[in-house]
Amino acid sequence: MNKRSSMKGPSADSEVITPVVRWLARALGVVLAAGIVSFGLFDAWADLIVNLIHGGSGLEPGGPGILGVLEWTAVFIGILIAFFWEGIGGAIVALAALAIQFMDITTGGPIQLLYLVFVFDGLAFVSCWWLTWRRVSRQSLSKDTPKLSPPPVHERGIQSHRWRLFTQLTVVALLVAGLTWRVVLHLQPPPPPPTDCGQPADATRSGAVAQFCFPKLTPLFGQGSMTAGPDGSIWFTEGQKIARITPAGALTEFPVPPPDVFITVGPDGNLWFSGMGPKIVRVSTHGDVREFALPKQSHDPAPLIVGPDGNLWFTEGQGVGKFAKMTLTGQITEFSLPFEVRDLAPASDGNLWFVADSLIGRITPGGVVITRFPMATDKIDALAAGPDGNLWFLENDGHVGRITLAGEVKRFPAFEPTNPAASVIIAGPDGNLWFSAQPGKIGRITPGGAVTLFPLPPKAQVGGLAAGSDGRVWFLRSDTDMSGIFWWTQVGCITP
Repeated sequence: MNKRSSMKGPSADSEVITPVVRWLARALGVVLAAGIVSFGLFDAWADLIVNLIHGGSGLEPGGPGILGVLEWTAVFIGILIAFFWEGIGGAIVALAALAIQFMDITTGGPIQLLYLVFVFDGLAFVSCWWLTWRRVSRQSLSKDTPKLSPPPVHERGIQSHRWRLFTQLTVVALLVAGLTWRVVLHLQPPPPPPTDCGQPADATRSGAVAQFCFPKLTPLFGQGSMTAGPDGSIWFTEGQKIARITPAGALTEFPVPPPDVFITVGPDGNLWFSGMGPKIVRVSTHGDVREFALPKQSHDPAPLIVGPDGNLWFTEGQGVGKFAKMTLTGQITEFSLPFEVRDLAPASDGNLWFVADSLIGRITPGGVVITRFPMATDKIDALAAGPDGNLWFLENDGHVGRITLAGEVKRFPAFEPTNPAASVIIAGPDGNLWFSAQPGKIGRITPGGAVTLFPLPPKAQVGGLAAGSDGRVWFLRSDTDMSGIFWWTQVGCITP
């Protein structure tokens, strides 16, 4: 092989490899950018605009935070740039995705495969630029390569170049248009609720369900929590407030530090809720507020319950592997766990019970895990102590289960789930268990396993349930607008 033919090898290889890598990088980039738009990341920008217009302080609580929004914005813009300047755009995508992953790791989160896919796509764009640059550099620096005059420009080549440019501009324009549509749609106010709260006509239960429509309740990312207060009212969390509704339907809202999701009543007669920060916040029935800061490694403390020892118990967030108890004066004791806890519930045996990935376990008030019961499913999301002395759990595949204090398990088919959403199960005032049967239903199951479903409007999602002191079961219900954004507009109650 002569020297000239050896010089052509790498260049020829890169000419074959580069178009393939470029095609894969662009196709993956389109999918990833469309995913960013579809999953509503830029709704956070709309939230920011809305809050600034209405005198708020910034992003809605529970979102990615301003730094996270900027990082994801850099990823999106980097993908668009990479269609024209591969090296610059790809580097932006890879570095921004690595920064997002690094932030998750520093807060106790795991390595996310999705972030690595973004890094891979960014590096693929960079490799296209590098392969092209290497080929051009070798051709221009090679002394053995004869200096050829520029080839004549053919009409077919011009048309091919124009077509590629048109395709690139079309793809970028569609992504930008999708982003704009998503943000503009998110900025639209929710439609006013119908006079009947959208309740379907059903003669068999015409007097069972009462609903109160509140079109200006703050949206809370499709989630919420309720509890029966010591004053006979029902309390629940909103985006920037907590609210109280009396049995007659009178609503009072209290501005508080931004709540997370969970709210409960303490043995001191105050309301306690998890807040952003992270922190635990105490508020009296008159609206007096006191905040208790949590350890730095805590992340979205959830759930929040009162344990059998009278203390507040909560997990320290996803991926952290810790849970903690806090006295009513703010003294915190942390405990380590080898798994992530999804829900906690106080039981009649004086211990706390928990749900993890594929097990239900028991913890003493001293924080010692004394029993683990392996489960045949990893779909358990919610846990509650039943009036029969057993623990009851809700699975996101439509089953309700019962586990005795000795670990005997029985599962009951309850509903057909069509949309994963907030899972809630509580002990009702009538001696039965009540649960969210998403979407559009609330379920009741007797200790013997008999199930009754109460329909709500088709788009409705149940975010919270509470057993009222008036003997009724109260629920927090949302409707969605055409963009799929949740707006809390109804609070309702069911007479068992």
